[in-house]
Amino acid sequence: MEDERERGKSRVVQRRFRARHVGISTAILLAPACLLFGLFVVYPILASIRLSLYQWDGVGESIFIGLANYRELAADPTFRTALANNLRWLGCYLIAPAAGLGLFYFQSIRTGGGLVRALAPRGEIS
Repeated sequence: MEDERERGKSRVVQRRFRARHVGISTAILLAPACLLFGLFVVYPILASIRLSLYQWDGVGESIFIGLANYRELAADPTFRTALANNLRWLGCYLIAPAAGLGLFYFQSIRTGGGLVRALAPRGEIS
C-alpha cells in the first residue's frame, strides 16, 4: 500500500516537473520571436507616435507641439479623402473572403452537399 502511495506521489512530482519544463521551453522558444517583433514592429510604431507629437524639420531642434499635427490633418480635405478611400478598401478587403465563402456554400447546397461536405477533401465523407 505504501508502495502505491510512493508511486502516486512520484507521478504527481513527474507531472509538475513536466508542466514546469513545458512552460520554460515554451518561453525559451517564444523569446526570440517576441524580441524581434518588439524590436522591428512595436518599437518603430511607438517611436513614430512619439515623433508625430513634435514639430521637426529633420535637421534642427524639435519642438513639442502635442496633437497640433493631428488637428492639422483633420482639417485637411485631401487627408480626409485619402482616409475615406482607405476605409473603403479595407471594407472591400474584409468583405471579399466572407462573400467568397458564402458563394461557395450556396453553390455546394445547390449541388446537393452541405458545408461540411463541401469543405472536406474528396472521398473522406460519403
